Amino acid sequence: MKKDTRIYPQNVLGCMDMSKVARQIGDLRYDKNLELFRELSMVYAEQSLTDGEAGRVKLAEMLKELSIGLGDLSQKMSEIWELSRRHMTDIK
Repeated sequence: MKKDTRIYPQNVLGCMDMSKVARQIGDLRYDKNLELFRELSMVYAEQSLTDGEAGRVKLAEMLKELSIGLGDLSQKMSEIWELSRRHMTDIK
């Protein structure tokens, strides 16, 4: 099994307070959350492939499941966006 030598960040754009990051993300317009969830789904799908190739089978399987779950979440967020956009005054 190949050792993972990458260094993973522990903050988002310099912010260490994940509750603050979560609040900022949650306060975004729903279409931006939809975009974020779709991007995260792709990121975890890519990580799943990388970990699978490195022999980390269980991790790869779990990341794939997470990617699929984020895809499901994206679908739900898309529905929420479609419902909410009708009530928004800042979009045409």
